[in-house]
Amino acid sequence: MSRMTKLARSRLFIRVLSVLAVVAVVVPSSPSLAIDYEVTFEAYWTAADHPNGFPLNAHFSSLIGASHDASVSFWSPGLPASVEIERVAENGNRGPLEALIDASPSVLDKIVTPGIFSPGSTPTLLFTVDATHPYVTLASMVAPSPDWFVGVHGLDLRDSQGFVESLVIDLVPYDAGTEDGVGFSGSNPASVPQGVVHLVDQASVFGGISPIARFRFERVSEPGGSVTEVRASTSTDDAEERADGSVSTFDAVLELVDDGSEEQLVGVRFEPIPVSRGADVREAWIQFEAAQVSDLPADLEIRAEAVSDSAPFSTAPFDVSSRLRTSAAATWLAPVWFASGEQMAPQRTPNLALLVEEVLARPDWSWGNAMTFIIDGSGTRAAMAADGTPQAAAQLHIRWSLPAPGPTCGLGPELVVVLAVLFRRRVRLGIRTPHASG
Repeated sequence: MSRMTKLARSRLFIRVLSVLAVVAVVVPSSPSLAIDYEVTFEAYWTAADHPNGFPLNAHFSSLIGASHDASVSFWSPGLPASVEIERVAENGNRGPLEALIDASPSVLDKIVTPGIFSPGSTPTLLFTVDATHPYVTLASMVAPSPDWFVGVHGLDLRDSQGFVESLVIDLVPYDAGTEDGVGFSGSNPASVPQGVVHLVDQASVFGGISPIARFRFERVSEPGGSVTEVRASTSTDDAEERADGSVSTFDAVLELVDDGSEEQLVGVRFEPIPVSRGADVREAWIQFEAAQVSDLPADLEIRAEAVSDSAPFSTAPFDVSSRLRTSAAATWLAPVWFASGEQMAPQRTPNLALLVEEVLARPDWSWGNAMTFIIDGSGTRAAMAADGTPQAAAQLHIRWSLPAPGPTCGLGPELVVVLAVLFRRRVRLGIRTPHASG
């Protein structure tokens, strides 16, 4: 190859790099904007605050809703209520609306609480939004009533600065427009023709006192990162080991950790875990569902199994205690579990990020491997197991991101990859790399 040919190709290489540098500046990578929020439902409808005809058995129904994009509206003032909202407003039946939410491609995260809430209750729920799903819709029946409910519709959790840190929304009752009636009665004739969703006349019904409830939204994570959620799904994904080493994997309920006669070890396994080796973990926790009321003290310790791919549990003796555990641990002073079916903040473990990072740092960890957590300690909390109600089994939540790359002279990761490819091509073209002298 002639000297002029080599020089021409070298100049071409430099020009390509110049163009790519401009492209890298103009088209930067776009980070994910998945963000976690907690919403607390504060019920102020009490005999003390609303003395005008306060009914017996006053309560709010199960809270149901979702985070979603702008293409869907589940209810809106001034429009007729859907059949799904009608069921919530008239009898607190969340089933049809929950099915609609589950089937909607516009939904990012479903928000639901089991059971009913008496005035004075403050249930707290966790949900996720992102850049394309920043809206939240919620509804809960005011009972007893003809068709009254409280909620928010298409609430945008952003302001001019981005996702808000906190937001308080006072709730006044709406009439779904599907049943006649002006008092606290659940048996009323249907509205013919059907009306539209509108505010209840609070002056005649609630004594003009407002609000009757409040939503308090709190951002609990910063923008960015990927969210992975995996649920224990089979009999061999959770286990209880008694003091004599015998292991059970077929119980409908996990006793954390006192089963009434002795303290035991409890293991919960999750597979697959689609998280990269060496990832930075911002937050991680296990969400349980309460199987029964648990109000005695519970002092629990949680560690992960120190292996790169955790095996399913078996009934072999000591199959839980024989597993090597991480040096990182988390202490869980579990709050009171007030009701069976609760799957809220009290049933959520503390942050397990250090445990998860210790496992992800193992050199043989691979995307999609399994991870196990072992729970020890004293006291009792009864949680649903995979053999009980599958959709109520323990769920692992991980928010993670890839570690920041090393110094690249200010160039984006895409350009660095291109440079590496062109460097290999440059060698093939015969353009020599000067060696440092000295």
